[in-house]
Amino acid sequence: MIKNSFHIIAISIVVAFFGDPAAAQQITIEASTFASVRLGSTTYTDRQVTITGIGDVSNVQNNGNVHLLLTDLVTFVEIEGVEPVMFTDAIQAVVNNNSDLGGFGNTSIGNGLLFIFNSELATYDMTTTFGPVFGTPIPVFGVPHQTTDGAFRIDAVSASGSFTVTVNEGSAPPASYIVFRGIELSGDISDFADSDDVKAEYNPGFTLSTTEDPVWLIFEANAPTATSFFVESSAGTTGLRFRVEAWNWSTQSYEEIGTVSESFNNDTVHEFQISPANIDTNGAVRSRVGWKMNGLLLNFPWELDVDQIGWN
Repeated sequence: MIKNSFHIIAISIVVAFFGDPAAAQQITIEASTFASVRLGSTTYTDRQVTITGIGDVSNVQNNGNVHLLLTDLVTFVEIEGVEPVMFTDAIQAVVNNNSDLGGFGNTSIGNGLLFIFNSELATYDMTTTFGPVFGTPIPVFGVPHQTTDGAFRIDAVSASGSFTVTVNEGSAPPASYIVFRGIELSGDISDFADSDDVKAEYNPGFTLSTTEDPVWLIFEANAPTATSFFVESSAGTTGLRFRVEAWNWSTQSYEEIGTVSESFNNDTVHEFQISPANIDTNGAVRSRVGWKMNGLLLNFPWELDVDQIGWN
């Protein structure tokens, strides 16, 4: 079990690395076993050793039956009774479906670090929470991997190890968006990550008919475990209808998932359920949101404020 001290250190580094944690869907990969190892000039015998990588699930590369995570992956080793240390070599998390292996390799030297063998890894793609599963540990013995406290190497292991992946199930903010229709007065994509009163603002745009939405925005993200889509917004007038559509990857078309009256000068979170068909096989999601008049307006042109958008 990884101690609290590790999580405190890891969280502080990841916050510094990624910026706002809400801007990424965090994935934590752990491979653990009892082993005899060497760190710097000190040898440790029969200690629990855990390799941990923390990154963004959207950076997982799916190459057929091999799934890799290297980009922006922060990796640590924790030896039982010793403070965790960070690898300075480029460490890559790997799930190989062909070999039923999950673990870590060192791309700086082109060698393995520690893998766990379990048949359940034959169908896992490293984009969702998984495990722990238990199996035979497969290290590369005697090979030094550089850390902030010197070289780390594995000299012997026990008969069993574990492999675990945890994907943060918190909200995933948009990775991209376009203003399909409307006038953007202020804001950019970073404003949608948090509920912080830093808002994107819009005026209605030109339409060809009264059936079209004068403000129409399209958002995309990677959210493989999402079950809902939400928007926190308000308008400077009464009389606006707010509609949300989600892209159906099976039918290759938008489908309406909700329609409500927009709130007047009072930020409100509107949340709508999505279905598995609204999530692509690679975890991609897409939603289209629109506002139009459906009642008495207090002013024109009206102003629309959007504070936060995401998938839960």
